[in-house]
Amino acid sequence: MSKLLTVVIPTYNRCDYVRQLVPALCAEVSACCDLVDIVVSDNASTDDTAAAMAALQTEGCRFRYLRRPVNIGMDGNFTETLAMVETRYCWLLGDDDVPVPGTLQSVVGTLSQVQPDILYLRSAWFPNAFEASLSDADTTIPSEPIDVFEFTRRTNYWLTFISSVVFDLARYKCIAPHGPTAEFRGTMLPQLHWVFLLLRHGSKFAISNCAVIKATGNNSGGYSLTQVFGVNLPRLVDASFGPASRLGWIIKQSNALSNLPRLLHTVRFAHLGDFKLESLPPEFLGKGDGLDPTKALYRTILTGAPAAANLALRLLQMRGKVLSWRLAVRARLRRARLRSQRIVDGLRRRTAVALAWMRGVFWSLRSGSAERHPVFIGSQGQFLGLRGVRLHGRLTVGIRCRIELYERYSDQRFHPLLWIGANVSMENDCHIGVTNRVELHDGVMLASRVYISDHAHGDTGESTLRTRPVLRHLHSKGPVIIERNAWIGEGAAILPGVRIGEGAIVGANAVVTRDVPPRTVVGGAPARIIKTASGLASLPERP
Repeated sequence: MSKLLTVVIPTYNRCDYVRQLVPALCAEVSACCDLVDIVVSDNASTDDTAAAMAALQTEGCRFRYLRRPVNIGMDGNFTETLAMVETRYCWLLGDDDVPVPGTLQSVVGTLSQVQPDILYLRSAWFPNAFEASLSDADTTIPSEPIDVFEFTRRTNYWLTFISSVVFDLARYKCIAPHGPTAEFRGTMLPQLHWVFLLLRHGSKFAISNCAVIKATGNNSGGYSLTQVFGVNLPRLVDASFGPASRLGWIIKQSNALSNLPRLLHTVRFAHLGDFKLESLPPEFLGKGDGLDPTKALYRTILTGAPAAANLALRLLQMRGKVLSWRLAVRARLRRARLRSQRIVDGLRRRTAVALAWMRGVFWSLRSGSAERHPVFIGSQGQFLGLRGVRLHGRLTVGIRCRIELYERYSDQRFHPLLWIGANVSMENDCHIGVTNRVELHDGVMLASRVYISDHAHGDTGESTLRTRPVLRHLHSKGPVIIERNAWIGEGAAILPGVRIGEGAIVGANAVVTRDVPPRTVVGGAPARIIKTASGLASLPERP
C-alpha cells in the first residue's frame, strides 16, 4: 500500500528536541498500517543532530534523515523539503511540538475517510511541551467536513501555526507547481502560500475536537511580532484574497482581536499581557442580543470592518516607528550636546587666552618698564608693587601665582626690584617675594610651586629669636639672581643671597641655600651637587 501522509520535521540545532520527538512518532507509525512516512529535514545543524539521528536509526526507528550541506534559511528548508515529498498529504511538524498519543492514527483515519483539503489540529501551549501532559485529551476528529468560511472563522489567524496544519500537498502542487511566490519568501510565513491557495480552491475542511498538539511557547526563533503579524500577515492576506474578501476580513479581524489588546497592554505597561485566543466563539459574530459587555465590545471591534483592522495594523507599526523615532531623537540630542560642549570648550579656551592677554596688558602697564612686551597672566593671581618690575621681553605666568614687591612693611621702607628678562615662564602656584632685588634672566623656566625670596623675617640673632615672628623686621641677606636658561624644578625653594648659574638645573623640592655653579644639577634639602656638565660646550653668549 502506498504512503498517504508524510510528517516532515524541519530542524536546526535542536538536537535535544528532535531526539525526543522522533521516537514518539515512530512508535505510532506501526498502528497506521504503514501509511505514514517520517522525514527529518536538517538545515545544516552544527550540533549533535546528525549523530543523534544515526543512533536512532540504529536502534530501529524508521524514518528518513535529510541533511543539507549549507543552511538555506527557514523558508528554503520548508519549500525544498516539500518538493521531495511524494505522498498526497503533508504535515510540517515543529521539532519542539509534540502530538498527543493517538493523534497520528486519528489524522490518518480522517485523511482516508474525509479527504479534506486542510485538516487543522488544535493546540495547547506550554513552557516545555515534552514535560507537559494533556489529561483526557480527545483525539477524535469529526467525520463531517465544514465549509471554508466556518473553518476560517474557527481557526482564524492560528492558521499561521505550522504544526497545526495538515494539507493536501498533491492538490497544492497542481495549483502551484513552482512553490511559494516571491511575496511569501522572507516573511517567516511561507506556509501561508499553500494554506491560502487551498482555502481559495478547496471545498472540504476539518478541525479536531480539542487540543491534540502540545506546543512549546516562547521558542519561535526570534522573529518580530510587529513585523510578522502587523506587516507581513495583512499584506499576504490582501495579496492572496484581495482587500474586500470575506475570508481575508475574518483573518485580519481575528488578528486584530487577538493582538490589539496585547499590544495596548504592552504599550501601557511595557510588558506582554496574558490575552490569548485561538478561536472566536460563534456569538462574537452573531446577530443575537443578550451578549455581556465584554462580548459586545469584541463584536463591535470585529464588525468595525476595515476600521478596527487598520487601527490594529497602524498601532502594531506605530510602536516600531515610535521606538525608531525615540532612538533617532536621542542620537540627535547626543550629537547636539557634543557639538555644544565643543563650542563651549572652545569659547572657554579663547576666553582664557583673551583674559590672560588682558591681564598681561594691565600688568605691563602697571609695571615700571619703559617698553611694552607680550605678557600672558593666568587667573587668580596676586600682584603687589608692580612699579618695581622691569620687564625686558615676553613673559608667561600661570594661574594662582603671587608676585609681591614690598615697598613698606611696618615701619620699614624698601626699594624692591624684580628684573625679568625675555622669554621667562612661570607655571602655576609660583611665589616670588622681593624687598631687595630678584633677577630672572633670559629663558629662565620656573616649574609649579616654586618659591623665590630675597628676605626673611629677621635674622638668627638671640634677640631676634626672642621676638614673635610677626613682629620681626624683614631682613635680606642679599639679592637672588637666576641666570639665563636655568631650570627650577617643581616645589623648589630659592632662599636669599643665592646665585644660580647659567644653564643650571634645580631638582624638584630642592632647598637652595648657597650658590649653584653654571651647568650643574643640584637637588635635596639643602641642595647638593648631583652632576656637573663641565665637559659640555659653553652656551651661546647673550646677544
